[in-house]
Amino acid sequence: MDNEMARITWTIFVAIGSIFVGILVLVMFVLTLKRKGTSALLLLPLILWLFFWQSWHASRYDLVAFLFDYDTPGLRISVAIVERLITTSVVLLALLLIFKKDKPKTEEPSYRP
Repeated sequence: MDNEMARITWTIFVAIGSIFVGILVLVMFVLTLKRKGTSALLLLPLILWLFFWQSWHASRYDLVAFLFDYDTPGLRISVAIVERLITTSVVLLALLLIFKKDKPKTEEPSYRP
């Protein structure tokens, strides 16, 4: 019973933590959108990944173990590889913003009498 309660607590902690980080990245997205323009859309996969994939990370393994024989080494490796590929591609997309230039600033027209 104690182990079950710890697992449920960990699942809730991971879900709330991922959603919190997703909200922080969403705020950064809005700020980046003003500074870099539409190239800030590269952050959207990271936001979606945090909300819809990472937030149920702990319970996803329980679901795979329930549906399949998770002790099979091939399944465990396959799940890990797919998760690492998704994580790497989403983070690399977000890091591409480093190489994007800021959108040009529009200068205010100067007043000439």
